Amino acid sequence: MEIGRAADICMHHPDLICLTETWLDDDKQQTITIDGYNNYFSHRKDCIGGGVGIVVHHRQKATMLTSYTSCTMSAVLVMLDIISCSPIIVGCNYHPPNSDQAKTIDYISSTTLRLTKKYPKPKYVLSGDFNQLPVADLCEQLGLHDLVSFTTGKDRKLDLILTDIPDYKEPKN
Repeated sequence: MEIGRAADICMHHPDLICLTETWLDDDKQQTITIDGYNNYFSHRKDCIGGGVGIVVHHRQKATMLTSYTSCTMSAVLVMLDIISCSPIIVGCNYHPPNSDQAKTIDYISSTTLRLTKKYPKPKYVLSGDFNQLPVADLCEQLGLHDLVSFTTGKDRKLDLILTDIPDYKEPKN
């Protein structure tokens, strides 16, 4: 982690941090600790690079729901149990360039639909590096909208935050 990013965490104490392309394995993951935070990771074991993580502040009650990793994608999902609110399911995804788009979209769609059946009226925040994955149909199917309205990598929008939380309809830079 960059020094500036670590300083931001210490100064602002965010409730949640989503990490993509962590390049971690089980051994390296053990070295990633931030006081006051719980880590949830998914590593690509048979491939170089990739990997995702969600880091949640102790003040938030979080439950690991699922993690998935292959050479075609990485994903980790946690549920935040917030008092007086529907559960919020947060996912962090990494879709490598030139990977099978249909498999990634199918995984996100089927996992989201399965969790919607299991938990009462969840809200979703799905983030990550989607590398130009066409998500328009997925967003329509799941009732999601993208909060990112600017380029995040060179001249393209690679990183997305998709949500169905109505308070977050207006994209913010």
